[in-house]
Amino acid sequence: MMFAVCITSIYACKDQTEPKETTKKDTISAELKLLNEEIKLHPEVPENYYKRSVILYRNVKYADAIEDIGKAINLEPENPLYHFKIGEYLFAINQSKKAALAFEQAIKLKPDYTEALEKLGELYMIVKEYGKSDSCWHQLYLLDKTNSKAAYYRGLMYKDKGDTTKAIQSFIYAAELEEKYIEPRLQLAIIFAAKNNPLCLTYFDLVLKQNPKCWEAYQARGDYFRRKGMNAMAIKDFDQVLYYNRENFLANYNAGVIFYSEKKYKSALDQFSNVISKNPEYIYAYYSRALCYEKMNDKANAIADLITVLKIDSSFNEAKIYLKELKKK
Repeated sequence: MMFAVCITSIYACKDQTEPKETTKKDTISAELKLLNEEIKLHPEVPENYYKRSVILYRNVKYADAIEDIGKAINLEPENPLYHFKIGEYLFAINQSKKAALAFEQAIKLKPDYTEALEKLGELYMIVKEYGKSDSCWHQLYLLDKTNSKAAYYRGLMYKDKGDTTKAIQSFIYAAELEEKYIEPRLQLAIIFAAKNNPLCLTYFDLVLKQNPKCWEAYQARGDYFRRKGMNAMAIKDFDQVLYYNRENFLANYNAGVIFYSEKKYKSALDQFSNVISKNPEYIYAYYSRALCYEKMNDKANAIADLITVLKIDSSFNEAKIYLKELKKK
């Protein structure tokens, strides 16, 4: 029997409830109209192109935003803000090399440009250029030893590298610098949970006290409870995950694993079916549901699920072996 491992996000806890509409189209249109008129009257003023680019970027018109901020740079090439902004826009469309060059230019023009150093460090971390990423965090530390965001992202870098000892040190430092900074505490909770260290519960409590809607915390804590055999508490946490993030399929999957271990095969099957409805490519759900079907004496559906697994991933050896065994029965 094989079950997948629950994976939790390395980034900040996000509220997955339905967002409220805050953008007023009429106001945006009026702002753009005024800027268009200003640019028509004074095409030599770079700030108007910059302002228009910000509005366009916020409305996901990235190509137009990049074009406008490019015009601002041409008119005022020594302005670090404009280089930072084009880096931000390029970063949003995954043009990491061009974005890095833009952030570097902003820093060259303004060596203490904290926001540009943070973005550049984050970018290098994402593309796994850890040496360059660490250089950014070091520069930020030299500029301000109380920069909690720099300490947090340095922790993420170490975590991504697999150095959990240094990651923990950085996250603790970030949390000490800023009492209300939830992200480093969430990371500490997730790391300690993965190590099966009960200290994680203290950090989960701190995170959920500050943000009761943090589904990542419920998910990681639920998986910790599952591994500890504390099934009722795990199910309660997975229910909370689904309350705040309805499309999360791993909460369904982990609940299914628990029900299967308790021989509640119909309940487990329902959870695995929910996973499939949310993520039809998640092969472990089909494989696990096949196990349930077999326990419920439904050989035909078990075989059908295993065939689906192999259609998605023909190299899934466990499914091949299991399918052969079922066909012999």
